[in-house]
Amino acid sequence: MQPPDIALTIAENATLGVVMMDAHQKCTYLNAAAEKMFGVTLAEVLRRDEPLHDIIHHTRPDGRHFPMAECPIDRALPERANMQGTDVFVRPDGHFYPVAYTASPILEGGKPVGTIIEVRDLSDERRAEAEREQIEARYRFLAEQLPAHVWTSDPAGKLDYVSDRTAAYFGVTVPQLLLDGWQGVIHPDDLAATVETWTHSLETGAPYEVEFRLRRADGVYRWHLARASAQRGPGGRLLKWFGTNTDIEDRRRVERERDEAYQAAELERNRLQNLLMQAPAAVAMYRGPEHLIAMCNPIWERFTGAEDALGRPFDEVFPQLVGSEARRALDRARESGEAIVGEEVPVALVIEGEPRETFWNFVVQPVLTPTGEVDALLAHAVDVSAQVAARREIERRAEELTRLSEELRHTNEELDKFAYVASHDLKAPLRGISTLATFIEQDSVEQLSEASRGHFELLRGRVERMQALIDGILAYSRATRERGARTTRRVSLADLAREAFDLLGAPEGVELEVGELPTLEAEPVLLQQVFLNLLSNAVKHGGAHVRVVSQPRDGVVEVGVIDDGPGIAPAHHERIWELFQTLDRREDDQSTGVGLPVVRKIVESRGGRVRVESDEGEGAAFYFTWPARAEP
Repeated sequence: MQPPDIALTIAENATLGVVMMDAHQKCTYLNAAAEKMFGVTLAEVLRRDEPLHDIIHHTRPDGRHFPMAECPIDRALPERANMQGTDVFVRPDGHFYPVAYTASPILEGGKPVGTIIEVRDLSDERRAEAEREQIEARYRFLAEQLPAHVWTSDPAGKLDYVSDRTAAYFGVTVPQLLLDGWQGVIHPDDLAATVETWTHSLETGAPYEVEFRLRRADGVYRWHLARASAQRGPGGRLLKWFGTNTDIEDRRRVERERDEAYQAAELERNRLQNLLMQAPAAVAMYRGPEHLIAMCNPIWERFTGAEDALGRPFDEVFPQLVGSEARRALDRARESGEAIVGEEVPVALVIEGEPRETFWNFVVQPVLTPTGEVDALLAHAVDVSAQVAARREIERRAEELTRLSEELRHTNEELDKFAYVASHDLKAPLRGISTLATFIEQDSVEQLSEASRGHFELLRGRVERMQALIDGILAYSRATRERGARTTRRVSLADLAREAFDLLGAPEGVELEVGELPTLEAEPVLLQQVFLNLLSNAVKHGGAHVRVVSQPRDGVVEVGVIDDGPGIAPAHHERIWELFQTLDRREDDQSTGVGLPVVRKIVESRGGRVRVESDEGEGAAFYFTWPARAEP
């Protein structure tokens, strides 16, 4: 079965493969395109004398046999139906290739006599489609990896693609986002401006760019930058919009923080400028190697007297300071890039037309650029001329005080020596008077009247009182001389108190009660004198019971000697510590008024204090403190 001549001409020039089969499914015609496609010639097919199916369609791509009865091409004739579709043919070399086919039965007088088939090789199309799919997959993968939201829309602005990543960001599916568009996630306050900008781009084809807030899946709105450009085809026809939405929340936050920091820095700069201008110190800024005066506050102008100094070099304004320590400090700060500090630096200034030597404390602080270079020098100076003058006056007075103290020390030493010598010289005639009075009384005992005997008794009492007074003066002098003595050992205060009481020879009936007293590292001789005088005072003026107590107090030990005597009125609490002061009449009291002053002098020489607590009729308590270098 062959096509007619005209049909044959058409078939031979066709780019599609044209095949004719007889009623037995054997090939009777192949055009040139079919021969090239099948890899066999018509002569080879006719020579094999077998169904065409067994030549080009006998095996499935997976290698399994493909029965002819299952082939839709071969069913067109018996079923008298047009069959079309795609399938896979195989060449003699075993190569499979995709095809699109149409198979129609050939009828003569209503009787099927053969089949005509059109075949188109799909290899190039499938290859191009695979490449296109590969490219699309690559770009789709790239779009999914981008942090921005990638999208496309048709020329009318309707979304036709968004990445899965984009849909997940908003917590919706891709189809839902394509259906709803961006309006469902744009912040209501940004919607109108966004629609206006997008409409303008759709109408004009101009690039689309807008910033708006989009609602994330968690409900949080974040700022985004949306950009889109139009893809155009032949003749400039708009084909599609390609766009991205980029999250710029962090960038806007950084910009906001930068703006806030800039504003804060500007405020701080203004505040600092105001502070510098109002600071109670001379402040100036110098620029360049010549130290041009770029800024100075009113105090700087007032102290320096240079009111027209701005923009002028330091040396021009202060020629008298060239080579001075203050001028060298500026050079050192610029060269080293480190702060230079000056204390009490002499600076010669002309103030109100009068030359004056002033003294300044200053700091020259380099102001550095971001690269570490010195941009300027900020000098902060305080006039300490008054302090220097005051210090010099203090030093002068201290020297004078030292001289006077030395003179006083020599005077005290002379007085101590005089008191010591005078007391010894006075004792000799007193002893003579006492001895002479005794001899006279013994020789004239029978001739003396009762009144005369009383006079002799009064004389001996006065002599004894004078001797006690001299002994007190010696004790006071000794306490003065021993102020520097520091021979110490461990001393039990309780033992010292008892020993002193025994030495006094207290009258019968007077009891001593010693409380818990510590053991100190101290001078035993001095402490014994303290106890002797305090206990003597208690026995002499107190009652029948004397107590010695102690307690620690702020790094010292406070010791108290307490009696149950007549007490002392508060008005006399200070007087009793003064030398030669007594509260009773001289005629009635054997006290010299030296004991308590000796106690005070000894205690204060060791950094302690004395005090008395008493009132009339309530006894007296004398307390003294001693350094607590003690053992419990």
